[in-house]
Amino acid sequence: MNTRGRATIGLLLCAVAALGTAARAGLGWSRHAEGASPEAIDAAVAAARTRLSTALVESTRALEAEVARAAQVPELRAALTERVDGATLVDLFDSEDWWTPYRGRQAAIVAGGHLLAVRGDKDLPAPVGLPARTGDGSVSAGLLVGAHPYAAAVAPITLTHRTEPTSLMLAAPFDAAALAQALGEPVALSDGHHLLASTGDPAQAALFAAVPGKEEAGRYLAEASGQLAVAAPASASVWVWTLAPLPAPAPGGSGDPRIWLGMTALFALGAVGFGRARIHRVVPPAAEPAPAPRIETPASSRNAIVHIGSGDGLSDEERRSTAKMGTPRTPASDPSVFGRYRLLRRLDGGGMADIYTAALHGAEGFRRVFVIKRLRPELARNRSAVEQFIDEAKLGSTLVHPNIVPVFDFGKVGDEYFMAQEYIIGRDISRLLQRHIERLGRPLDEKLMLYVTHDVLEGLAHAHTQTDADGAPLGLVHRDVAPGNIMVTSRGEVKLFDFGIVKATGRISKTETGVVKGNVGFMSPEQARGQAVDPRSDLFSLGLVMYYGLCNEQIYKGDGTFEQLLQAATGPTPEQLAKIDHLPLAGPIVRRALSVDPGLRYQSAAEFATVVAAYSTGAARVEAAALMQQMFGDELKPPTVG
Repeated sequence: MNTRGRATIGLLLCAVAALGTAARAGLGWSRHAEGASPEAIDAAVAAARTRLSTALVESTRALEAEVARAAQVPELRAALTERVDGATLVDLFDSEDWWTPYRGRQAAIVAGGHLLAVRGDKDLPAPVGLPARTGDGSVSAGLLVGAHPYAAAVAPITLTHRTEPTSLMLAAPFDAAALAQALGEPVALSDGHHLLASTGDPAQAALFAAVPGKEEAGRYLAEASGQLAVAAPASASVWVWTLAPLPAPAPGGSGDPRIWLGMTALFALGAVGFGRARIHRVVPPAAEPAPAPRIETPASSRNAIVHIGSGDGLSDEERRSTAKMGTPRTPASDPSVFGRYRLLRRLDGGGMADIYTAALHGAEGFRRVFVIKRLRPELARNRSAVEQFIDEAKLGSTLVHPNIVPVFDFGKVGDEYFMAQEYIIGRDISRLLQRHIERLGRPLDEKLMLYVTHDVLEGLAHAHTQTDADGAPLGLVHRDVAPGNIMVTSRGEVKLFDFGIVKATGRISKTETGVVKGNVGFMSPEQARGQAVDPRSDLFSLGLVMYYGLCNEQIYKGDGTFEQLLQAATGPTPEQLAKIDHLPLAGPIVRRALSVDPGLRYQSAAEFATVVAAYSTGAARVEAAALMQQMFGDELKPPTVG
């Protein structure tokens, strides 16, 4: 190799060294955030986190106001006071006009930290660790992650009869695009382990993909690009990330390394050009740069990076499901008008009917309040449901007795069947017992329970002995004698109601053999086994009600319906019977009523009533009325009728 060749090679080596020096200088500049001090970076992080936290609060502001209003809806509070089940609460959310303003949200009732009822996504998570949003901490809001990310807000509902805290939660799909627009920077969502959602271009998404696991530090500086990501907590287990502008370079030092990089690169290129002119060899053309690898994650993956646009946040499947559900029922011009009645307030509801107080207006200022029981519209074409409803109305109209709630009217408004019953100002045995425990710390007194038992038996005796027009016995059996179907009025009277699943000869609707109907917690053994029942089955159920009122517990304590049904099929245990024996007045009476063999029970309601007749006196009624005032006071007021 001649001297000129050795010089050329030397120039090339210098060029390589220069490029390496320039690269190291550029990398050092990137790593040190343009020479910014740690204090300047800390200040940038703090400023970005403040902007992000403020934007998060603003993003849930409307939801917080909605949940605060919704938690005060009287009909919702009444339903929770009546302890309706989760399925009924969902029915109310889906169909009632008073919930129309909130129907666009996911909704859940939270009791004792657990979801009691969920309308919408069944995977909606419980609101754990949402930060307080009001000064008194009454409303909390933030982000939750279940099958999807959600913005959620929670407000408490104060109910005197519930010992566990009860709250309402409203939720909506998390709109990352809206949050990014408010900030002017892309955002991402993580749960400490996975990236859940992100916005921005592919390079920014790649940066966000590195942030899970760095939530405790609250920041992430990408050394290669010099970009800074900052996190703020949105709940106990969810964080939101955004990008923060890097601080300006600190003054002084060796100058901007970008100048050194440019000068060195020019020198290197000149050297390379000179070398190419001196070395006689063919250099192949450079290949096209390979595209960056694209990683696609299945949409069903829990760890998928979701790039969220400005749409409604719903998946195609969710939209199709919503379309199938149809639009909510459109209220009439005056939804309170129902035939001849004006609906005042919704009291209760279940899978079959909704119950309201309603006013009937007549001539010369006549007004009277009734209870309207409306068969749910979707059951109007269900033959079995309609027949059962008609049977209840017909039997209720014939059972005229002071201890039975009568039916005064029956008909249809449009496609809806209804019946009108006497409006009773009082409380059922369940609520009376709960309030008695709260106020006095003990179950109901034996004399009061024996008085209630006697008057229920008077009503049952009347029902059990009904005959048809030819004098043939109807064989009527209530089949649902339970605390919720026995009411003590403000005047101390006792009323039995809800003959909806009554057994009687001549009914339109029939119960198939082996089908069990009734309240599992208060069934006779033969009823739980699906066997034939007679009036003595109602007497066993009344014995269970007595035990419940006197001991503040149910005999059948299974964790679920099936387990309770198994216990009901065998009856009380020896330990439970021994507990009954400790009741000085009612013990022997309850023990006989709870005989598993129907032949060993009281053989009729009239016989049973004779045994407890001594406890049903005028004085007992006065004491019952005084107790109702002591327990409920001003709650026992008739509804206002305009």
